[in-house]
Amino acid sequence: MTTILMIIIDSSKSGAAQEAVKNAVRGSKTITEQEARQILGVSEKATWEEVMQKYNTLFERNAQCGSFYLQSKVHRAKECLEAVYQAKSQKPAD
Repeated sequence: MTTILMIIIDSSKSGAAQEAVKNAVRGSKTITEQEARQILGVSEKATWEEVMQKYNTLFERNAQCGSFYLQSKVHRAKECLEAVYQAKSQKPAD
């Protein structure tokens, strides 16, 4: 048995690790709409313009502080919500 498979099997025995196992198996780096809204601090009723305003503010603020990790989180949140708004046809054409 490979080491990775053994780790997955061992990890799946605990309830807290089951979510991590699912994420590892899924291999996805995407975030949920709810997570994206929490990161950007916008509600479900927010317009695309409000989302972009929050995105720009947070992205620039973290650029000044030098936090690439936080910038990445903010960017991924915007990408997620962009897909949601495009699907709902609420985002204006760029």
